[in-house]
Amino acid sequence: MSKNAVYVAYYLPMDYVRIMLNFSSENRDIFPEWFIQRLQKLEGYELSERAKQVEIFALIERIEMEMKPDERIVFENELRNRFEKYVERHAREIEKTAVWKISLEMKIVANGDFPEGC
Repeated sequence: MSKNAVYVAYYLPMDYVRIMLNFSSENRDIFPEWFIQRLQKLEGYELSERAKQVEIFALIERIEMEMKPDERIVFENELRNRFEKYVERHAREIEKTAVWKISLEMKIVANGDFPEGC
């Protein structure tokens, strides 16, 4: 709060489908093309973020169902390791904070977002 305004800051939730779509596009060697195409369709659906996450996990399970147990373990480890590195490289795009400046007359004066940790 300042003499002339109130500032409201909040964490912007990430768009998990967009993250997975970008991640899988960067790692096409471990994802079948149908997976990426399905994510592209899912992105446009009018579903909650949680419902979309459940769908993504089901799609990953579908990939794993076609694998032998040893292949599945390798895939899961590779997926986890690559995703951790992806999040590290793209953290500024993924995690953001939104800020709204509201005048004392309760009018929004400005708003925007910026990467976490700034």
